[in-house]
Amino acid sequence: FTRRLRRLQISTTFATRPDLAISLGVSEDTLWRLDAKRTGPQSIKLGRKVYYRRSTVRSWLEAREHPRKTPARGRK
Repeated sequence: FTRRLRRLQISTTFATRPDLAISLGVSEDTLWRLDAKRTGPQSIKLGRKVYYRRSTVRSWLEAREHPRKTPARGRK
């Protein structure tokens, strides 16, 4: 039970690369490239696994958000 609880706590705090790719709608290769360029969210590598702290991903996404410069217009 304790092991299961720890795994649950880790999964609610961290996301694996495949899980994050699905959540963001991008490929794992895209996340790998962002890591290689150091332009993506910070990651933690443990052995062969890569983890992303969910709060860090949220902050990274918010930092990439840009306000619209002009209002969107429909076709005339």
